[in-house]
Amino acid sequence: MIFFMGVGTSFSESYSHPGTGMSFPDHLAGMDRGKIADFEKDHPGLGISVGYNGPRIIATIYLYTMGMTSIPDDTDSPAFVAHFRQTAEDIFQAGRQGLWNDVKKTSEEALFIGPSQTGRKALCYSFSYSPNKDDLLSKLCLFTYRNHFVKIRFTYGKDIKTKAEETFKILLEALADIIEADHCEAQQGGAPDRP
Repeated sequence: MIFFMGVGTSFSESYSHPGTGMSFPDHLAGMDRGKIADFEKDHPGLGISVGYNGPRIIATIYLYTMGMTSIPDDTDSPAFVAHFRQTAEDIFQAGRQGLWNDVKKTSEEALFIGPSQTGRKALCYSFSYSPNKDDLLSKLCLFTYRNHFVKIRFTYGKDIKTKAEETFKILLEALADIIEADHCEAQQGGAPDRP
């Protein structure tokens, strides 16, 4: 059985991502912030990831550009859909390479980060897999903000499915609040307003 452990150390202030202005606090949706990984230095375009951990829950938020100068804001655009499908294929590829057992896609849907009329639309896949005989469920969601891809990986033990899905809902609401706060700050002159 896998027990998810927190990584990194505690932080005294929020991490602010320079490319998007998104600010990530010490605690989010009842989870503690762990490691912040910077892939951009060695692999331009791969950006950064911010990890959050709870009991048998790991949430990782990735912000990156893939080296593209213009990120499609429309989730129905062919370029966005192609990248979304590739992120899912990466999970299946990891399964084929033996990192995980029994990888299965369980659903595909569109969600909103914030209210459906004004929020950002995200495309999401749900998966199940079994590393080391532990039954895990995982969500992969992708949307864009300020010319960056924002990818969420949210993985949890099947035994806490109800609680974990409530945490995921709170996480999406918290991300909507982060985006709204950043947008308001930009409008008040704190930073240039970018789509």
